[in-house]
Amino acid sequence: MTGPPLAQFGSPQYLWGNIPAIDLLNVTENEGIKVILQQDVSLLFAASGDLRNVVKTITGLPENYPGNCKTVINDRNTTVVLRNALILLVALQFEPETATPIMLHLWYSAMLPRGIVEALQKGILPCIRDVCNKTKTKPDNSLQAKTFVHGKGSIRLVLKKSEWFAFAKMLEPNEELTAPMAQTIRRKITQARIDHIDRSLCKMPPGRRAGASDYRQHGILLPFGASRKEFIVPNPTLFAEHTWPMKDDADPLDGWSYNEYMEFATIAKSDTYGAFFFYLRHLLLAFCKRVRHFAISFQLLAIEVVHIPSYLTDIKFDRIEVCPESLENRDFSHSHRSKGIQYL
Repeated sequence: MTGPPLAQFGSPQYLWGNIPAIDLLNVTENEGIKVILQQDVSLLFAASGDLRNVVKTITGLPENYPGNCKTVINDRNTTVVLRNALILLVALQFEPETATPIMLHLWYSAMLPRGIVEALQKGILPCIRDVCNKTKTKPDNSLQAKTFVHGKGSIRLVLKKSEWFAFAKMLEPNEELTAPMAQTIRRKITQARIDHIDRSLCKMPPGRRAGASDYRQHGILLPFGASRKEFIVPNPTLFAEHTWPMKDDADPLDGWSYNEYMEFATIAKSDTYGAFFFYLRHLLLAFCKRVRHFAISFQLLAIEVVHIPSYLTDIKFDRIEVCPESLENRDFSHSHRSKGIQYL
């Protein structure tokens, strides 16, 4: 006999991964450094979820990698794709030291400093508005593709017209949703099941328990005890619909290896979220430097995985990330571009 199904609470979206990130290439255990330095790389994340596997894989390439890296990232959840696109655009448009904290808090913090929001509205929003202005007479369901180029890197984003407008709206100034309102919305999910929370916390060591309780309460990824004073604007990628878009037990730590991020623990050895903060900051900085200096091209899609071949030009992938949807009998090596996409 089996027990009753596990009860879930909150929105069944997975904007954060819940399986530790993997390096899809794992160069040292496969091709080897000498070989990979002499070849181009093509990667397909067919149902990516968030960017953790992308970040882990790109940072796994040698710092002096001279080849071309083509990376196709797809997810059928438009919110996931828009968040991924925004984080990648930040990595491409801003200097690495500036981009890193923006990416980190966009990814995992429910509230943002006003400076981050203003940087997005000045640096990213005009690019999205430009696409909207050029496509405003197109049908809502028409596919529109735009390539953003900076240096040797590029990001090609393929979305429906309505999704481009949703992207712009996400970044528009929003005075209706205040920080207290957003936190109330979030806590109605994250603080609702008291018994569930207590059962979860009681299994944790004291240090982890304090960090988990603090994060569940405030939703801001910082070392324990760090000031949250500047975090006064709701994260527009998480509160776009004025709801909390995830389950009550969604946790940033679930998407990463405990042994890896705990190596970044400071003198506060039990500050698990602090260790993760420093680990992710280190990883994102390395990622940004590679994006800025490598010949790397990203292509983002928001489609069902079985339709991916229709959206790609001829390409052979060195790695394809396995995903829950069936990939059986799908040939990704000889695909043809969809004639329905309009290129801007």
